Amino acid sequence: MTSVSYAETLPVTTSNTEQNQPNKQLINKVDLSNLTPEQISTIKQELEQKRIEIKNTIEQQRSQFNSEVDVKKAEMQKNIDTYKEKLKTDILKIKDNKKKETIQNIISKIADLNTKAVSNLNNLNNNIEDNLGKIEIQTNEEEVKGTDVTATRALILKAKTAILDVKASILVQSTKIYSANITKENLLQGTMRKVKENLNTDIKNLREKVRTAHTLTKEAVMSLPQNIAEDQTKTNNDTNTKVEEGNTPTVNDTTN
Repeated sequence: MTSVSYAETLPVTTSNTEQNQPNKQLINKVDLSNLTPEQISTIKQELEQKRIEIKNTIEQQRSQFNSEVDVKKAEMQKNIDTYKEKLKTDILKIKDNKKKETIQNIISKIADLNTKAVSNLNNLNNNIEDNLGKIEIQTNEEEVKGTDVTATRALILKAKTAILDVKASILVQSTKIYSANITKENLLQGTMRKVKENLNTDIKNLREKVRTAHTLTKEAVMSLPQNIAEDQTKTNNDTNTKVEEGNTPTVNDTTN
């Protein structure tokens, strides 16, 4: 069987509809008129195999990561339960029963907000990773056409590194406990404000890392031919809106 290098195939123009069906349209995006059936089969097999490898790699890595997150969540819940017991002792210093209840509610609320924020940012990171996988598939197709994809592949690698950085940060953030050092009753308001500020700062830093991963993914797709970049950018813009939306919800402070 005669092998074919990627540069031996010729590009043809395709519609947006075809571009939105990558799994079925891979081989239709190259001019097959000058190729033998054996050469066509080779190209089809190579592209399909690469598509499957990309998909499987993402699924396997995500499954492993989700297992790690589950372990961290269980660990964090034990630590939270331990801290809540300690908190019951600490707030004995406070005479006002309403303030005691408020402190406990704020600590619980902050833990819930952290869990929800981490979950939302993890989902966004997963969406970015999925988009990057599609971009990598498109990059393979463009390479088949003879397009120089060196810059795109470099950006894909940077985006993958950024995505892994987000995942590492999510594991750390998912185990954080925001505790309050209860000392004097007249210092409660400042103490609880500091706890909330710590949460907001940590989530803001994590969101910035997600934004970096998104930006690099967008740069990767923009380095591809314009028709593909425009199509992929629509999906990336939707993710960008979600990354930019809102700040960490605030907790009412009534400890003064």
